[in-house]
Order: sequence, then structure tokens, then C-alpha cells
Amino acid sequence: MKKSVLLTLMTLFAINAWSQETYDAMRFATSDLNGSARYVGMGGALSALGGDVAVMSDNPAAIGLFSKSDASFTVSGVFGSKGTMGHDGGRASIDNGGIVLSSIVKESSGTGLLRVNYGVNFKKKHNYLYNLDKDIAHLNGIFSQSFQIAKLGNDFEDGYYDELNGIGDFANPEFSQNGDLVHGGATNASFDDNGNFLGYEGVAANQALLQKAQFGGENEVDVAVAFNISNQVFLGASVGFYDINYSRDSYYEEVGVDGLGYGITTMYDTDGDGVDVKFGAVLRPIEESPFRIGLSVKTPIWYSMHDVNGAILDFYDVNGKNEGYVNYNGAEVDYNFQTPWKFGLSMGYTVGNYLALGAEWEFADLSTSKYKMSSHSDYFDMINDWTKDALKMQHTFKAGIEIKPTEQFSIRFGYNFVTAPIKDDAYRLVLADDYMSTETYYTNWKGTNRFTCGLGYRYKGGYIDLAYQYNTQKGDLYAFDDVDLKPTEVNFNRHQLMGTIGFRF
Repeated sequence: MKKSVLLTLMTLFAINAWSQETYDAMRFATSDLNGSARYVGMGGALSALGGDVAVMSDNPAAIGLFSKSDASFTVSGVFGSKGTMGHDGGRASIDNGGIVLSSIVKESSGTGLLRVNYGVNFKKKHNYLYNLDKDIAHLNGIFSQSFQIAKLGNDFEDGYYDELNGIGDFANPEFSQNGDLVHGGATNASFDDNGNFLGYEGVAANQALLQKAQFGGENEVDVAVAFNISNQVFLGASVGFYDINYSRDSYYEEVGVDGLGYGITTMYDTDGDGVDVKFGAVLRPIEESPFRIGLSVKTPIWYSMHDVNGAILDFYDVNGKNEGYVNYNGAEVDYNFQTPWKFGLSMGYTVGNYLALGAEWEFADLSTSKYKMSSHSDYFDMINDWTKDALKMQHTFKAGIEIKPTEQFSIRFGYNFVTAPIKDDAYRLVLADDYMSTETYYTNWKGTNRFTCGLGYRYKGGYIDLAYQYNTQKGDLYAFDDVDLKPTEVNFNRHQLMGTIGFRF
């Protein structure tokens, strides 16, 4: 292995390093099952049942079912993966907090507009905590990330090298031959008998390790209003405000068949603000029946994003001794991102005061997620086309039941299933021009199963709720793109305990 091609690529990163791509679009366009303990305990299936402040993020009309004002606060603990790269495997979180103010317009026995309810709610839309420490399988001395890096280097030499000025001698094959063809690095540079540069060649690997620490979160604040018309029609609308703080550190290490190795550490941070609008309705079509049906529409979330990234490249000899490194301090970029429209259909039914049943279906076409940046529209158009081909329609199914053996106590169970967000044959687009990232790995995630349960206690003027959630998901991890490389199976299993305290007045 030689380090000349990686030095070339690292120099390119210093010009302009972009990390926005399909797999980040998938992340920012999806969400966790989060909210109050009652909401989570019933699998989130409350859009037609109402009675919980957290539901306004799904269907703002559902807060129209409140007959009293309500305020609550929720905290949780998330755990399930061991810490890596100096980051913890669990964390405490404030997941939800909100208030609904119910205003009487007319006595509830009348017709027409009976109540106008106003709500404000904070919700943890996404908890990005995820750690990975995985040996990459199926290399077998045949495959290597260096093949992909060598191809990028050759593509660069063929087309981009002559067009770029002032990027330094790292991009010059002659410099690489005279000064940098030493042990360490990732690829071999090939020359003819006259010393003319022919191209880069990868070196098959025996061992590889990928470590990843992902952390941060996305918060959502909804401001909603809902109308109760004759206790049969409930209409609502809300404006949502979003704040993203996402970070990941990753380390990929590979040892070639020649015993030489390298490691690439990548740091990536995103901050962003967004806004959307939600509309909803809950209908009770039969006056004498408690059956309800809910409809909701969510506009795209329009984000303004800011990225910072950086990388460190290390070289190792046959004994694993570090022989040097290249440090890329980072690049910053501002851009816009738009999530897809989302639609929801829900149903709810109650039996007396002792049983509540909820079911819900949400869907969104993730392939319509879009990046926007006027100064580099050609690049983002390409990424958007790639996203359109790789991501797909995602469906979320929710079901929940609440049983009240006594007037004070409740027992809850829920199930939440989310279909796979990405096609099985999708792969990460890594380019040989100045829009590149040091990360070549990607994971094609399967469907997500969430199992929930909870307990509730009601007392005069208030309530206490507890919930547990188990999230499980499988994925195919590829350390780099190669059509013949078999994936390494990974799991995303997470446990969550949460508690809510609330007051009604």
C-alpha cells in the first residue's frame, strides 16, 4: 500500500468537502417514536383518540378533544449500545413538554362551535444516539476500500487534475513518485519503465474495522389551534419549528495483504433550523357512536442547514506502528433541505371509560426529499436524482390499546412498524471531483419494529405515566461500494424508559 492517492484525495477535501447525500437525506426525513409516556406506551396511535399534548405533532385537530386544560412534562433514558470513540452508549433526554388551553365558546350540549383549544408542545423528534464497533466481514484478501479510492484517484487524474490550480504537489504524480512513494497509505501507484505515471492500484485487504459514534438530536416545537364543532367535527392546524444538532465521528481501519495499513477518522457536524405546517381533522360520523376517524396532512419541513466536516488520515507499518498522518481541519457549507409531504389516516374507538383502541397509518415518499443550493445547483440536482432512485415510499403503522381496570389506573400496549426507507441495492455516491467525503461506508436499513407498554395513574388534578419502548432494526453494512462485496449485518436495538407528570385544570 502507498499513501499518495489518499494524500491526493485529502488535498481535494481541503478545497471543498461536501457531505450532503442520500443517506443523510434519509436520516433527516425520518423520525423516532417519541412524545409523552402515554403516547409512546400506545405506540403513538392517538391521532383519532386525542387527550394527549404530544399528539399535536401528528394531528393538530386531536387537541380539540380536550375538555380541560392540560400541561405535562416528560423525561427519558435511552440505552442499548456500548460506547465507542470516547462517546457514551446511553443518555438522558427531555422528550416532551407542552400545554393545551381549552376555551369554552358554548355549552358542550349545544351545536356549532363549542370550544377553541390552543396548544404549544416541545417534542424530541429524533434522538440520534447510535454507536457501532464492527469488524467488516467478507474481505477475504480479495476486497478493499483502496480499490474504490484508487478508482477515484484515477478519475481525478484523468479529468480533474489538469483543471485545478494551486492545490499543491500532493496531486502531482511526479511528486508522489519522488517524495511520497514510501510504505504506508492505501494504494500502489504504477509507473512504466520511464517513470511515467500509469495509475493507482488498490491492494486487497484481510482485515477491516469500522467504528462510529452518532449523537445529538432534533427538537420540534408545535404551536396549534383546534376547534370543536358540535362534539363531532374537530379541525386543527399548527406550525412546527425544528432545530437539528447532529454529529458523528467515524473511524475506518484496513490492513492489506501486504501487512501495511491505514485509518481514516472523519468528523461531521450539522446544525439546522426548519419549519412546516400541519392540518388535521377528527370526525365522529355517527353521533351516538364513539368511533372516530382522523385525517392529517403535513407539508415538507423546510430546513436551513450548516455543515462542518474534517478528517485525519493515519498510516501504519506491518507492526501497526503509526508512521504519520494528514490532518484536514474541515470545511463549512450552508444549504437548504426539504423533506417530503406526509399524510395520515387514523381511527379510534372507546368502550365506556375502561377501554380505548387506536390505529394509524402514515406515509411519505422519501425519494422526494431535496437539497437546494443556488451556487452549486448542478451537484445538488445530481444528488436529488440519486435520492429519487435510492429512497422509497415509507409507511408507518401504529396500533395501541389502553385498559383501565379502575378509574385511576391504566395499562397500555402498543406496536409501531416502519417500512424500510431505502432500496436494498442502493449505495453511497462518492465522486472524484471536489464534492466528496472521506466516508465510503453506508448501511441499507430494513424495517423498524417498536414494541411499547406503559402504566398510568390518574388522581384529582393530575396524572403520572410510565412507558417502555424497545426499538429493533436490522441493516446491511457496506464499508465501501463493490458489486461483489457481501454486506456485514448490523443491528440497531435500543431501549427507552420514560416518565411523564401532568396536570389538568
